[in-house]
Amino acid sequence: RNATVAKVCQVCGSVNGTVNVVQRSYGVSEPLSLSKPTKFHFQNKKVPLKKCRECRYMKCLFAIPDERNRFLTDQFTFLLKELEAKNGMRSHLFLNKASAGGIIAMEERTAHDWANHQMLTTMEYMKTFPLVHQLSEEDAITFIRKKYFDCGIFFMAMYSFINGNDIMLFPGGKDVFPEESVEVQKNNPALFNKIRSRLISSFIELKITEHELLILSVLICSDPYGKTADGKEISLDGRAHVESYRELHRQALYASCMLSHQKKEGRKRYLQLLGIINIVTYTMGDLAKTFTLFDMEKVRMEKLVKDFF
Repeated sequence: RNATVAKVCQVCGSVNGTVNVVQRSYGVSEPLSLSKPTKFHFQNKKVPLKKCRECRYMKCLFAIPDERNRFLTDQFTFLLKELEAKNGMRSHLFLNKASAGGIIAMEERTAHDWANHQMLTTMEYMKTFPLVHQLSEEDAITFIRKKYFDCGIFFMAMYSFINGNDIMLFPGGKDVFPEESVEVQKNNPALFNKIRSRLISSFIELKITEHELLILSVLICSDPYGKTADGKEISLDGRAHVESYRELHRQALYASCMLSHQKKEGRKRYLQLLGIINIVTYTMGDLAKTFTLFDMEKVRMEKLVKDFF
């Protein structure tokens, strides 16, 4: 791989070809950004596989363990910096809520206030994904509407876990369910307690890191399938973009596990982390049950909650 020495690539057969591809495509000093639109072969079906520089580069790169590990480390570090910045802004907006009347003191915020703002700031977080700018306007709206609640619930659990709680709570120790739902909760304690604790229990059991949580938040948001409450779906072209974006982050999660654990344990860790996405799905199913209960008992719910379910 030394650019000054003629050497035949064992994978593609070119002489210093891979080095030239890297220099032309990305520059030798900067990692390929996972957050920017790329020109991978699967995103442009008009480009023959053999002529796709990115596909050729990745094929050569991943045939050499040392090069692969260096690439994965650079990419993972770069991606995490971007996610940390995006989440930092989301967290700042969440904890510093503004209203028409000015800043609402934390102790004065109701569960409705917190829940509504959690969903709004989650939507803003999703809008920062470069993926959104690759979608049509209609697909971008559907993409956000379809998963903002799932991701918002995940962020509730993430905030509580990072702050040392074993159940989901809003800042200041406020319960995540509305104050006027106390009687409904008394009649269904197991259901409500399961919702509060199941996600965080999995975080605690796995001793999950903040970096892993950040990548999982993207995977939870970036589901190309499913429908909104009013039956809208992402178009086939839009799904391809979402799948590509999700796959890049899934690879980043896998790389994280493989770089921080032994090979066998790394794969096990990766599968365990993906299992958290299923727990989010189960939690959403339980929340749908509480929505039905609240609706029957005429418990007030925010518009964003009603619109989602």
